[in-house]
Amino acid sequence: MAAGSLDGNGVWIYGEGDPASPVSDLLNLGMDSVSDTVGDAKARLTALETDTSVWTDVAFDSGFQSYSGNTIEVRKIGLVVYMRGLLQRTSGSFANSTQYGGIIIPDGFRPTWTTFCVVGSTIGQGASTLVILSSGATQARISDTGGGAYISAVCSWLAD
Repeated sequence: MAAGSLDGNGVWIYGEGDPASPVSDLLNLGMDSVSDTVGDAKARLTALETDTSVWTDVAFDSGFQSYSGNTIEVRKIGLVVYMRGLLQRTSGSFANSTQYGGIIIPDGFRPTWTTFCVVGSTIGQGASTLVILSSGATQARISDTGGGAYISAVCSWLAD
């Protein structure tokens, strides 16, 4: 009588030599589907761990740029897009209670639907909202205390 063993995904398959041999068939019911599910999860985790997507620079509306070496970039892992960097005006600061353009998200990274991100701004200032439209355009909505030299562009969203 064969003893049980681990299958390729680490799921124990009972054999007739195990102490539970009289019910090994019952215990093994569904184990193939459990093993398949574990194998699928391992494959997805491996894909995430070996991600090779690269950061891609965004474009800017006239009058805007990245702030002091904090390049605004996007990258996509699966359906999730991540953005990082800081946005500034090329001349002057962001005024309180004002809406600006700013960033243009490249094709392939644009959100499925309009996305609202609460973002920080210059140290000591309030939070503002960065709106990313499905067209790739953005709106920097500065709060009544969020003005200053730059605003954060750290945000993530779903994209097809």
